[in-house]
Amino acid sequence: IEAARRYLDGAVTAEATVNWMQAFALASEARARQRVKFFDDYRAYIVNYSLGEQLVGRYIESRAGDEPERRWQAFNELISSPRLPASLQVP
Repeated sequence: IEAARRYLDGAVTAEATVNWMQAFALASEARARQRVKFFDDYRAYIVNYSLGEQLVGRYIESRAGDEPERRWQAFNELISSPRLPASLQVP
């Protein structure tokens, strides 16, 4: 997300972003270039992936704690029914 933010804000060039991702995200050059293309194509959409992962993780944890079988059960229930992000908020 930080690489996308800096690049999309115009703070760094595409080439500098590729180099940054190679150095700090340990991405291959090909993977880093693919990510920059994604940033160009979809702009800030990349934030949804990280935010969604956190939202789902907290939801599952609130339902099942540290019990692996219960976590898988909660995840299965989650992906088996339509949900809005607001319904995943944990108080």
